[in-house]
Amino acid sequence: MWRAVVEAVGPFLIPFALYALWIAALKRAAPAKAAPEPRSHPWVALSVAGLLLAFGVLWLTSNRNRMEVGANYTPAVLENGRILPGGAAAR
Repeated sequence: MWRAVVEAVGPFLIPFALYALWIAALKRAAPAKAAPEPRSHPWVALSVAGLLLAFGVLWLTSNRNRMEVGANYTPAVLENGRILPGGAAAR
């Protein structure tokens, strides 16, 4: 459960974290008068970037473990005290 939440929320928050680091670097690198003004409301652009990253990660991870067309799923089995993992089996 937590892996699914982290895979969806983590990439969404990356642009916000990078923006916060960029603002902190601007404030540290230049005096207050010489620092360029950051955009006052970048939330829409950051949200769109985060959504694109989140959907990209979800798409990549969903395609990573897909089964072949026509394959049958074999569930995990307990044999002699050992758990044999399940998976796709050819017909």
